[in-house]
Amino acid sequence: MRLVEHIEAPFVGRPGADELPMASDLMRDVDAAASYLQDLGGLVKELGLAAKIELDDAAAGEDRAYAQGRLMALREVVSPMQQQADRIGQ
Repeated sequence: MRLVEHIEAPFVGRPGADELPMASDLMRDVDAAASYLQDLGGLVKELGLAAKIELDDAAAGEDRAYAQGRLMALREVVSPMQQQADRIGQ
């Protein structure tokens, strides 16, 4: 199956499937996406700050290794988010 067929298949036969979405619908989607990304960024930041505090408070051993791994994983998530934000000028 071609990719185009796979994408178009759910819309075949629906009323108005050939019509373009209204500009207001597109703007609502953009606003929703922007809000989602802003909320997600804040949540990831909070998780990162909490992970840093846990690492600072962790004793040597397994607790410290876990805290280090968690902080590293969050940094792996934040790094591409920051790079993409820089690219789009945010």
